[in-house]
Amino acid sequence: MTEARQNEVDKKSTLPGLTPTHAPANANVALLQAFEIGQSGIEETRRVWDLIESPAESTDITRMMNYAFVCFNGLRPKSYEQTVVLVERLDFQMPHFLLTKKQILHWLEKLSRVPTIAFPERATFNKMYQLKGEDEIAVRAMFNSQVCTALDQNPGLTIEGRGPRLLIFRENIVLDSAQWSAFLEEALAVAALFGT
Repeated sequence: MTEARQNEVDKKSTLPGLTPTHAPANANVALLQAFEIGQSGIEETRRVWDLIESPAESTDITRMMNYAFVCFNGLRPKSYEQTVVLVERLDFQMPHFLLTKKQILHWLEKLSRVPTIAFPERATFNKMYQLKGEDEIAVRAMFNSQVCTALDQNPGLTIEGRGPRLLIFRENIVLDSAQWSAFLEEALAVAALFGT
């Protein structure tokens, strides 16, 4: 590992309550397999790096990492790399949902046939985001006024919820070490909205 690379890893490992993990790379990729992004792209191209996580004895587990995969957009390969925060909390019991920027995501596979959930009274939210979920009634109940207002103020997030786990990232944006702390704080604030 180069000295510059080691410095990047060291900076990320100083985030409060999180430490680097030394699990095998394929074990780290498995952390995301329950999510749409973890099933997207060509399996052999999926990789995780710079994983930091809360201690195993914590009841609420937070992990932050970079994740990449390659999929085909027509005949051409397209690479996606992003910094993601995965929050696992005992008080989360949410239906499966996926909130994305309003655009067509080429890596989105399974939920592509599920209708979009819109909120007639939330014009800004509807303009910025696309929300999909298999249980529309349960998903609507989660996206109350407080959640939608907070998301209006955090444009560009992708959030996927499934049971006790919530995945938060900005598609195709890898953050440098100086940005990790601020994004972790933002992601945990968003996650807290779903636990109330």
